[in-house]
Amino acid sequence: GNLAVLAAISQHQAHLPENFVINLLTVRHLLAPTYTRLAIENDPQRIRNFLEDRDHILDIPLEYAITDWTLHHTLTIASGNPVFTLILNGFHTLYIEMGKQYFSLQEARVHSRTFYEKLYQYAVNDDPSAAEKLSEEVMQKSLDFWQMVEQRV
Repeated sequence: GNLAVLAAISQHQAHLPENFVINLLTVRHLLAPTYTRLAIENDPQRIRNFLEDRDHILDIPLEYAITDWTLHHTLTIASGNPVFTLILNGFHTLYIEMGKQYFSLQEARVHSRTFYEKLYQYAVNDDPSAAEKLSEEVMQKSLDFWQMVEQRV
């Protein structure tokens, strides 16, 4: 298979293979710190502009899922490497659907709000290394939160 097969699988949430979301989150855990660092190196203003409205995010799962997707999409574009964006685009529908479940956890919403605040500061300070480290920590915690979501189902 290839990315097209993965994207096709992700369009059918009712028939996802076991651990599919965990595997996707693991890939994001590996990629996100790199595209976050590159985004802050290449286009910190784009990230600042996106995150300026972070205080207006409604405290509901769908709003967070959309915001989080859009942030990661913006980071991949700002990274300057279109392959990151292509990979992420293949999972847009699944990302939003699973994001609604993920962000049903109040702790996940609080954790992401903290991530957005810190990332904004790192973009203001042009600190790509700190942004990369932050992304690494947040992506690991996202895996932990998803496991909590799966235990609730």
